Amino acid sequence: MKNIGLWCLLGLGMLSFWGVAQPSPARSDTKINAENPHADKAFEILMIGEENEKTALIGTVAAHPNDYIPPVLFALSQECFINGEKEKALFWFYLAQVRARYDVQLSIEKLRPTGKKIVGLYIWEFGRDISRYAFQHPKLLQKVMVVVYDFMRYNEANYCHTWLYLDGKKNYTSKALPISSKSF
Repeated sequence: MKNIGLWCLLGLGMLSFWGVAQPSPARSDTKINAENPHADKAFEILMIGEENEKTALIGTVAAHPNDYIPPVLFALSQECFINGEKEKALFWFYLAQVRARYDVQLSIEKLRPTGKKIVGLYIWEFGRDISRYAFQHPKLLQKVMVVVYDFMRYNEANYCHTWLYLDGKKNYTSKALPISSKSF
Protein backbone atom coordinates (compact mmCIF):
# COMPACT_ATOMS: atom_id res chain seq x y z
CA MET A 1 0.00 0.00 0.00
CA LYS A 2 2.87 2.36 0.84
CA ASN A 3 4.50 1.68 -2.52
CA ILE A 4 1.49 2.83 -4.55
CA GLY A 5 1.24 6.07 -2.56
CA LEU A 6 4.90 6.74 -3.18
CA TRP A 7 4.43 5.90 -6.85
CA CYS A 8 1.61 8.46 -7.12
CA LEU A 9 3.72 11.13 -5.44
CA LEU A 10 6.62 10.27 -7.71
CA GLY A 11 4.32 10.51 -10.74
CA LEU A 12 3.03 13.93 -9.69
CA GLY A 13 6.61 15.03 -9.02
CA MET A 14 7.68 13.85 -12.48
CA LEU A 15 4.92 15.93 -14.03
CA SER A 16 6.33 19.09 -12.53
CA PHE A 17 9.99 18.13 -13.07
CA TRP A 18 9.62 17.27 -16.75
CA GLY A 19 8.02 20.53 -17.70
CA VAL A 20 4.33 19.78 -17.42
CA ALA A 21 3.96 22.20 -14.53
CA GLN A 22 5.85 25.01 -16.23
CA PRO A 23 3.79 28.01 -17.30
CA SER A 24 3.45 28.42 -21.02
CA PRO A 25 2.70 31.68 -22.77
CA ALA A 26 -1.02 32.41 -22.64
CA ARG A 27 -2.81 32.41 -25.96
CA SER A 28 -5.77 34.66 -25.31
CA ASP A 29 -7.47 33.63 -28.53
CA THR A 30 -7.86 30.03 -27.35
CA LYS A 31 -8.44 30.45 -23.61
CA ILE A 32 -11.94 29.93 -22.34
CA ASN A 33 -12.98 32.58 -19.86
CA ALA A 34 -13.22 31.27 -16.30
CA GLU A 35 -16.53 33.07 -15.89
CA ASN A 36 -17.93 31.39 -18.98
CA PRO A 37 -21.41 30.09 -18.12
CA HIS A 38 -20.58 27.07 -20.31
CA ALA A 39 -18.16 25.79 -17.66
CA ASP A 40 -20.57 26.56 -14.82
CA LYS A 41 -23.41 24.84 -16.62
CA ALA A 42 -21.30 21.76 -17.40
CA PHE A 43 -20.41 21.37 -13.73
CA GLU A 44 -24.01 21.80 -12.65
CA ILE A 45 -25.34 19.33 -15.24
CA LEU A 46 -22.85 16.66 -14.18
CA MET A 47 -23.75 17.17 -10.52
CA ILE A 48 -27.54 17.57 -10.59
CA GLY A 49 -28.66 17.37 -14.21
CA GLU A 50 -31.02 14.95 -15.90
CA GLU A 51 -29.54 11.68 -17.17
CA ASN A 52 -30.00 12.61 -20.85
CA GLU A 53 -28.19 15.92 -20.26
CA LYS A 54 -25.37 14.14 -18.43
CA THR A 55 -24.96 11.57 -21.20
CA ALA A 56 -24.71 14.24 -23.90
CA LEU A 57 -22.30 16.33 -21.84
CA ILE A 58 -20.04 13.38 -20.99
CA GLY A 59 -19.47 12.83 -24.71
CA THR A 60 -18.72 16.51 -25.26
CA VAL A 61 -16.29 16.78 -22.35
CA ALA A 62 -14.56 13.53 -23.33
CA ALA A 63 -14.15 14.83 -26.89
CA HIS A 64 -12.77 18.23 -25.76
CA PRO A 65 -11.32 17.79 -22.25
CA ASN A 66 -8.80 20.59 -22.69
CA ASP A 67 -11.65 23.11 -22.82
CA TYR A 68 -13.02 22.32 -19.36
CA ILE A 69 -11.85 23.53 -15.97
CA PRO A 70 -10.82 20.87 -13.43
CA PRO A 71 -14.12 20.98 -11.45
CA VAL A 72 -15.91 19.70 -14.56
CA LEU A 73 -13.37 16.88 -14.86
CA PHE A 74 -13.81 16.05 -11.16
CA ALA A 75 -17.59 15.87 -11.64
CA LEU A 76 -17.09 13.76 -14.78
CA SER A 77 -14.93 11.33 -12.80
CA GLN A 78 -17.67 10.92 -10.24
CA GLU A 79 -20.29 10.29 -12.91
CA CYS A 80 -18.07 7.67 -14.58
CA PHE A 81 -17.47 5.98 -11.23
CA ILE A 82 -21.19 5.86 -10.47
CA ASN A 83 -21.82 4.37 -13.92
CA GLY A 84 -19.28 1.60 -13.27
CA GLU A 85 -16.61 2.96 -15.62
CA LYS A 86 -13.88 2.75 -12.99
CA GLU A 87 -10.83 3.14 -15.25
CA LYS A 88 -12.31 6.24 -16.90
CA ALA A 89 -13.19 7.60 -13.46
CA LEU A 90 -9.59 7.20 -12.33
CA PHE A 91 -8.29 8.93 -15.44
CA TRP A 92 -10.62 11.93 -15.15
CA PHE A 93 -10.09 12.26 -11.39
CA TYR A 94 -6.30 12.21 -11.54
CA LEU A 95 -6.23 14.45 -14.61
CA ALA A 96 -8.46 16.95 -12.79
CA GLN A 97 -6.26 16.74 -9.72
CA VAL A 98 -3.01 17.31 -11.60
CA ARG A 99 -4.48 20.19 -13.61
CA ALA A 100 -5.96 21.82 -10.50
CA ARG A 101 -2.65 21.55 -8.65
CA TYR A 102 -0.87 22.96 -11.70
CA ASP A 103 -3.28 25.90 -11.74
CA VAL A 104 -2.50 26.60 -8.08
CA GLN A 105 1.22 26.65 -8.90
CA LEU A 106 0.62 29.18 -11.66
CA SER A 107 -1.02 31.58 -9.22
CA ILE A 108 0.77 34.32 -7.36
CA GLU A 109 2.39 33.32 -4.09
CA LYS A 110 -0.10 34.96 -1.72
CA LEU A 111 -3.10 33.20 -3.32
CA ARG A 112 -1.64 29.69 -3.23
CA PRO A 113 -2.87 28.76 0.28
CA THR A 114 -6.47 29.56 -0.71
CA GLY A 115 -6.07 27.68 -3.97
CA LYS A 116 -4.69 24.65 -2.16
CA LYS A 117 -7.71 24.66 0.17
CA ILE A 118 -10.16 24.84 -2.72
CA VAL A 119 -8.38 22.06 -4.61
CA GLY A 120 -8.24 20.02 -1.41
CA LEU A 121 -12.01 20.32 -1.02
CA TYR A 122 -12.56 19.14 -4.59
CA ILE A 123 -10.21 16.19 -4.04
CA TRP A 124 -11.92 15.30 -0.78
CA GLU A 125 -15.41 15.56 -2.24
CA PHE A 126 -14.76 13.65 -5.46
CA GLY A 127 -11.89 11.42 -4.44
CA ARG A 128 -13.14 9.43 -1.49
CA ASP A 129 -14.55 6.45 -3.40
CA ILE A 130 -12.27 6.81 -6.40
CA SER A 131 -9.11 6.94 -4.29
CA ARG A 132 -10.20 3.96 -2.21
CA TYR A 133 -10.82 2.01 -5.43
CA ALA A 134 -7.49 3.16 -6.89
CA PHE A 135 -5.49 2.03 -3.88
CA GLN A 136 -7.26 -1.35 -3.96
CA HIS A 137 -6.13 -1.75 -7.60
CA PRO A 138 -2.50 -0.54 -7.63
CA LYS A 139 -1.65 -1.93 -11.08
CA LEU A 140 -4.60 -0.12 -12.62
CA LEU A 141 -3.64 3.08 -10.80
CA GLN A 142 -0.09 2.81 -12.09
CA LYS A 143 -1.38 2.32 -15.65
CA VAL A 144 -3.76 5.28 -15.35
CA MET A 145 -1.07 7.57 -13.94
CA VAL A 146 1.12 6.88 -16.97
CA VAL A 147 -1.80 7.78 -19.25
CA VAL A 148 -2.48 10.97 -17.24
CA TYR A 149 1.19 11.90 -17.48
CA ASP A 150 1.21 11.39 -21.26
CA PHE A 151 -2.03 13.33 -21.62
CA MET A 152 -0.66 16.27 -19.63
CA ARG A 153 2.57 16.19 -21.58
CA TYR A 154 0.91 16.41 -25.00
CA ASN A 155 -2.27 18.43 -24.33
CA GLU A 156 -2.44 22.08 -23.41
CA ALA A 157 -5.35 23.28 -21.32
CA ASN A 158 -7.58 25.72 -23.23
CA TYR A 159 -9.22 27.27 -20.20
CA CYS A 160 -8.23 30.22 -18.07
CA HIS A 161 -6.07 28.96 -15.18
CA THR A 162 -7.51 31.60 -12.85
CA TRP A 163 -10.81 29.66 -12.60
CA LEU A 164 -9.71 28.72 -9.12
CA TYR A 165 -10.06 32.23 -7.76
CA LEU A 166 -12.80 33.53 -10.02
CA ASP A 167 -14.99 30.47 -10.10
CA GLY A 168 -13.87 27.78 -7.69
CA LYS A 169 -15.58 28.99 -4.53
CA LYS A 170 -18.78 29.81 -6.42
CA ASN A 171 -18.92 26.30 -7.88
CA TYR A 172 -18.06 24.68 -4.63
CA THR A 173 -20.73 26.54 -2.68
CA SER A 174 -23.37 26.21 -5.39
CA LYS A 175 -26.51 24.12 -5.03
CA ALA A 176 -24.69 21.35 -6.88
CA LEU A 177 -22.57 20.42 -3.85
CA PRO A 178 -23.51 20.15 -0.17
CA ILE A 179 -20.58 22.23 1.09
CA SER A 180 -21.06 25.46 2.98
CA SER A 181 -19.04 28.60 2.41
CA LYS A 182 -17.83 28.19 6.02
CA SER A 183 -15.38 25.60 4.66
CA PHE A 184 -13.34 28.46 3.27
